[in-house]
Amino acid sequence: MAEEKKKKGAGRIPVTLLFFRGLIGCYLVWLGWGLRKTALSGKEGSLPMLAAMILFIAVGGALAVFSLIKYQRREFLLPGSEDLTDEEITDEAEGSAASEANAPEENAPDADKG
Repeated sequence: MAEEKKKKGAGRIPVTLLFFRGLIGCYLVWLGWGLRKTALSGKEGSLPMLAAMILFIAVGGALAVFSLIKYQRREFLLPGSEDLTDEEITDEAEGSAASEANAPEENAPDADKG
């Protein structure tokens, strides 16, 4: 059972890291797109710029797309839940809601006071 939880949590990264990874991917695509005029000018030295443009756009696009896919599949860890699986987080949320519903009200009149 413990091995199953470890396998389920494997490959999950914190949501902030996922956000920054996607942001860096978008920046690399933007940077590669900015090299297009120099790379496609046909002047001497434009071949390395073309290679850099293709590399930046490919790596940046991959980072952005894979980050978006992980976000849509909810394959990330929320802050403070590094050791919990999705079911444990759901059970914990349901348990806290049930305990709040069963808690006595503080302003309710006591029968003993009189």
